[in-house]
This record gives sequence, C-alpha cells and structure tokens, in this order.
Amino acid sequence: MSSEKPKLTLESPPPRIPIEPVLPVESDLTPLPGVRGKDKGAVSTHAGTAWFLLLVLILFHVVANLAWLKQDRHVIRTDEEGHMQIARAYHETLFVTPYPNLVERIIAIGDIRPGNPAHPPLLSILGALMIRVFGYHPDIIAATTTVLFALLILGFFLLARRILNPWEALFAAFVVSFTPMIYASSRFFMTDFLSATITVWAIYALLKSRLFRHTGWLFFFGLLNGLGFMARINTFLYYIVPAAFIALAGLWAVLATREEEGRRWRKLGLLTLNAIVTLVVTFGVCAPWYFHHLDTFYTFWTQTHASGGPLASKATEPGPLSTVVPAAIQIAQAIPNRLPACLSAIREHFLHPGEPWLRYPVYLINNGVFLPTFFMGLLGFLCALAHRRFRGLPAFTIILWVLGAWVLMTILFKNSTPRYALPFAGGFTLLAALAILSPPWRWIRGLLVVLFSALLLFQYGNLTARSYGTYGRMAVAAEIDPTAQMRYGGDQGLVLWKDILVFGESFARLSAPVDDNYKERLFDDMVADEKRGKANGEFANYLRVRVRGMEFDERHYWPSTKEAPNPYARRDWTPDRFPARKLRSIGMGDSPEEVAGKLDGADYLVYYIREGEEALEARWHQYLVRRGFQRLDRFFMPRSGGTEDRIYGVYGRKVHNIDVTRATIDQLNLVQLYQLQYAWGRFSGLEPALQQYARNRFQELLRREAAPVKLNDEVSVIPLGRRRIDAKTVAFDLLFHVNRAMKRDWDILFIGKVGKEDIGRLPANKQIQGYMDWNFEPSPPTTRWREGDYVLITHQVEAEPMSYFIQVGILSPSGAPHGTAADLGWIDFSKE
Repeated sequence: MSSEKPKLTLESPPPRIPIEPVLPVESDLTPLPGVRGKDKGAVSTHAGTAWFLLLVLILFHVVANLAWLKQDRHVIRTDEEGHMQIARAYHETLFVTPYPNLVERIIAIGDIRPGNPAHPPLLSILGALMIRVFGYHPDIIAATTTVLFALLILGFFLLARRILNPWEALFAAFVVSFTPMIYASSRFFMTDFLSATITVWAIYALLKSRLFRHTGWLFFFGLLNGLGFMARINTFLYYIVPAAFIALAGLWAVLATREEEGRRWRKLGLLTLNAIVTLVVTFGVCAPWYFHHLDTFYTFWTQTHASGGPLASKATEPGPLSTVVPAAIQIAQAIPNRLPACLSAIREHFLHPGEPWLRYPVYLINNGVFLPTFFMGLLGFLCALAHRRFRGLPAFTIILWVLGAWVLMTILFKNSTPRYALPFAGGFTLLAALAILSPPWRWIRGLLVVLFSALLLFQYGNLTARSYGTYGRMAVAAEIDPTAQMRYGGDQGLVLWKDILVFGESFARLSAPVDDNYKERLFDDMVADEKRGKANGEFANYLRVRVRGMEFDERHYWPSTKEAPNPYARRDWTPDRFPARKLRSIGMGDSPEEVAGKLDGADYLVYYIREGEEALEARWHQYLVRRGFQRLDRFFMPRSGGTEDRIYGVYGRKVHNIDVTRATIDQLNLVQLYQLQYAWGRFSGLEPALQQYARNRFQELLRREAAPVKLNDEVSVIPLGRRRIDAKTVAFDLLFHVNRAMKRDWDILFIGKVGKEDIGRLPANKQIQGYMDWNFEPSPPTTRWREGDYVLITHQVEAEPMSYFIQVGILSPSGAPHGTAADLGWIDFSKE
C-alpha cells in the first residue's frame, strides 16, 4: 500500500471543522444545566403550556380581586378618594357634559385641577374610561388597578423570559403576583400601582432595545417614560439607573469596537438618533399637560411639599396673579441651589441620607414581601451575580433597578413610606425566584418551588380571604429601625406574615375585606334624620370638623329622578338609603369655632376626636347646643392600620320646620333670607304666596346693596359684609349671581394687598409679592351653581390686624383672574 496522502482537489469537499454551537445572547431557549435540548416542536408545546397557565394565573387574580372588591367596604379616603373624584370629573367632562365641539372638550379636560397633593392625570383618565365601559361604581373605578395587575404579571413573565425558560418564568411571575405588597395594593385606586406597572414594562423595553440600538423599542420606551410622568412625577427615578447603564453600555460597545471608522460613526449616529427619539416621544406625551399646570406643580413641590427632600426648594410661592412664564423662570433660578455644590456634598448625602439606609429594607420586610421572601431576595442578588445560568445583562439590569431605586429613594426624599417601595418590590421578588431556581439538582429545585409557593399562598389567604386571627401575625423579635417598625403597623419585630399591611396615610389598611366604614354610618345618620319629616328643599348642608373628604361619597346619596338623574347614585342600594334632599358639604375646619361663620347655613355637623380628648368634645357639645344643634349619634372606631382609635359624632339642627309668617320674613336680613330659600330646606313647604313674598323681600334687600360686579360672562358678585369670628379671623359673605352655568370647577380668588409700610409684617414667603392670598375652592363647586340662581359663599380668613386692599374674583388655572377681579376696597382688620 502506498503511504502517500490523498491530495485535495477542487472537486473534494473541504475538511469538516467541528465548531462549538453558540447560543444567541438574547435566546429564550437556553436549556437548563443537565437537561438536554429538545426538538423545536417540544419547545413550542412547552412554551404554549406555560402561556396557558400564565393566563390561568392572571384570571385567578382578576377574579379574586373582583370578589374582594365586592365584599370589602373600606373607607375611601385621602389620596384614593382624590384620585376617584378626579376620575369622576374626567368622566363627566369627557362623556356627560354636552360641549359644542371637541376643542371645547379638550380645553375643559386641561382645566381639571391636579388635586391636592398634585398628581398627573393618567390614572384618573383610566378610571374615567372604566366608568364609561362598565358603568359607575367605586368598585369599578378601583378595578382599574386590577387591569394594571394583569399587565404587570404579563410584563414580569416576559422580563423573566430574558433569563429563564417558560416554566421557570411562569414560576417567577407566580412569585411576583403573590407578593403581599403587590396583590394587596392592586385593589386600591392609587398611582403607585400604575407607576409599578409602567416601570416593569420600561425595564423590558430597555432590555429589548439591544443596548439602545433598536429604534422601535426605544420609541416604545419613550412612550412608557412619558406615560410614567403622567402617572407619577417620580416614576422615572425607579428605572433611570438601569436606563443610564444600558445607554452607556451601548455607547461603550460602539466606541470600543475595532470596526472601520465610517461604520463606527454610523452606529454612533444611530445611538444619538435613538436618544433623541426617546426624549422627543417622552416630552411629546407629558410636556403639554405639565406646561399647562406648571404653576400648580411648582407651588406644590416647592411650598406645600417642601420637606420632600433635598430636591425640594424653599423658593417663594408664585402669587395668584402670576403666569406660567415667571414660574418657569423661578424654577430655572432655583435648580442650581438644589443640586449638590461639589463632591463633598454628594458624599454627605451618602453618609447622612434623607432616610436611614435600613429604612426601605425594613419596609420591604414588614409591609412588602415579609422576611422569608426578603431573605431569598438577598440570595437572589448573589445568584444573579455569581451563577453561570443567570450572569448577563438582564439579571444585572434587574439588580440595578432594585439598588438604584433604593439609593435614589433614600437620598432624594426626606420623608418616605412603604408605598414608595412598590415599583421596585417586584424586581426584588423576581430575584427571590432566581434563588429558588438556582440549585443544580432538579428535585431540590422542585421541593423549594413547592414549599415557597405554599408559603406565599398561606400569606395570601391571610391578607385576602380572612385573617387567621390569633395566628394572623408572626414576627421575629428584632429592632432594626424602631421608628419605621412602629409607625407603619406597630410591628415590634421582623414579620414572617401578618394580616394587615400599612403603606402610609393613604394606604392605612390593606387586609382581607372589612365592614367597618365610618363614613357610611355618618351619612346614614344624616339620612335617618332627614327621613323624620325634615326633607323640604333641595340641599341638606353639613359641615365637617376634622373629617376629610366626604364630598366624594355624598354624590352616592343624591336621589335620582327622571327630571334630575344622578349618574353617581349607588345602583346596589335600596331606595331607603337615599334621602329626599341632596347632602352637601359646605366647609371643613379643625373645630366648630373655626366653621362658626357657616353654622347658620348648616343642617348637620360631623366630627371626630381621638381618645383622651373627651374634655374637648364636651366643650364642642356645649357650643353646638347653644347654636341650635343636638347630638344624633356618637360611636367608637378602633385603630385600623395606621389610623388611631377615634370617636365619631353627628349633630343635627334642632329646628328645621318653624312657623314662617310675613312678620318673621320682615325680620330676616339678606343672609337669613338666602338661607331660608336655599339652605335650611323648609322653603318648599311654605304656601306659594308666602314663598313669593320671601322672594320679593330678598330682591328688595338686594337692591339696597351695592350693584353687582360682573366678574366674567358667567358670574357676578355682591359683597354682603363681614363679621369678626375671633381676634384674627374675619368671615366675609359673598353672594354670587350665576349668569350662565359653568362647566368647570373654578377656585375663588381672594387676596389682600398691603401698603409698603406693612409689607414687613407679612409672612416671609409673602413679602416679595406684597399681598396675602386666601384663594379657596368654593363649596358647592362652581359646576353645581345653577344658571339664574344665587350662591352665598362665606369665606373666613386669618390675618394680622392691619389694613388690606381686598380683591375677589374667579381664579383661572394659570393664577390670573378668569375675567376681572372685584375691588372690595381697603379694610382695616384691626377695627373689625
């Protein structure tokens, strides 16, 4: 045999060189260690089953949330109530009020106030759409976040698929969906959950952007970023760190490449284009609305919320006659003062942050994920960094998401609540899922999945179906941050599980369905009194002492007839729950004396005191009895979440139906005649001739007053006089005549200018503008002022005893008068 090697010819095939198969960086089909890859059909079936079970998981949570909403009767209060009120206002503007054209409707939408605290409108708009589709009910508005919950679960599944196979991603979505902080908050109408949903989808879009090189996904990211600003002003803080990292990583990938210069410049140009697209889309979505409400947000975040953190300025509040342009200049001037002046200031922020570094971990443990999940989340950090299965951009981005939000929330804000952790809690529990899936042995992974799932379901039942009573709370004795532990839930340790979550004043109690609603009892007491033959007239006016936000609920009690339909009447109530008159709040204060100027026009007064204030309550009782009221009810409400023990009470006017004759009508002044016709509810029970006599007498006294001052085409004002309430408080009676029905809720402009010699006596933040602004929201709001009618508004102001030049008008959202302002002239408060 010849030992000569065969020669290669052109016809011979090239030698086969074994090449190691390389999986794509973004492959969703990376096999598990020790598990052989399956054929394409098997993978498709595998993924299809996981998608089906994901749908089952989402449907379970939707059904469970709707069942919870139907059973629960928690008090809708503070921020949740404000968001629902604005959602109702958007619904009324968009779908109820008959505007002549689309332009008028858009203008009216833009003029809806952001509320207090100032919040962007996205959640309220979504709530308005839910009302439009499913009809009105508070539960329907609250179900908006259940829809967002479904989107959040889907987003986390897709995010987990960047790291895990379909079944593991399904488990990760399960873990996130059964995180206590997430499912409990999904039943409340709050912007935090909307912010959390947008955040997870923004993270997903960043990962799909291929290091800022995919224009389509960055367009989507810009859209989400703009919507994030329309959800909460601080949403972007939760993902700004991973966004910056991915953008810089994309830039580094271009600059570090050894490609030819022309190709490198083309890639750099693409990155620049994508950055511009992101910014343009972001500001295109949110800038018009923010610019329109610039004054409101600037005032709130620099004055009302000035303690919010080092980014909050103590700058002077813009006056009611300012415009958005001066406000923009003030913001630009204040920015340098808010930023750290040098690296030493940044170092100081880290050494002494606005909140202790351990505060948010304690929040996550006691009112977020509980101790077992927190421990697994910490392990998940190590697994994401060290485990060869998880190392890569997706897992590292999730770590930056959680750590970045924690650092920024701690440093930038001087006040914090557990609710601020909600938008990054899901990222933390996703890391916990990675820890469960890390062991290389399948049977250990399976055992951990079963045990951890059982624990999550156990916690879920305690917070959703029914408290486990004695066993409803379990904690490990440890004082890590006693202030945070006691303030939010009264916890004296680190919680393993518990039956009530406390996220703050707005999220005071998140638990299984409750049946103790003090507002409903207050309203039912007034309704019961109305049914004792006192239901003449249109309105039953009530005052509130310390009790916030009953205006949202009062519309539920308004009767609905064919002639005057009430779109917000509760459809699930029987007719006996509705009074004949419309319950209407006409003011609020911290004591009966503070609302003394409005007592004569009120039929009821509701209040609460804390335990230990019985002596104060006794003094209030004597005062109200002297003013013609009697107690209708008094009841105790035990502590609920973050709300302390309280005692509530209701007072009603003793005499509603008195004998009215021509002689008694002649003795009434103009304010009393107004109250006879519009406030006390006995006018419609008089004989027609006597009613006409009272109207004629009212007009006769009006002619003796100063001529009405036209403020704009819709309303005129007649100042009726003033009276002193105490040493520093004066009440002004303003009678408005409605020339044309108003389609928007306007504020009342009420300012007092002072002479140059008295400017130094003004509060420090008023001295630059040179006047006091006592602007206020009228009650009832201007959309309820009927065309051709009169509306009496009593406004109390506290002022230093000196002379003021008083002006009254309708206040536009820009801070300027809507029309003109009426001059009441110089008034010496020291002589009132």
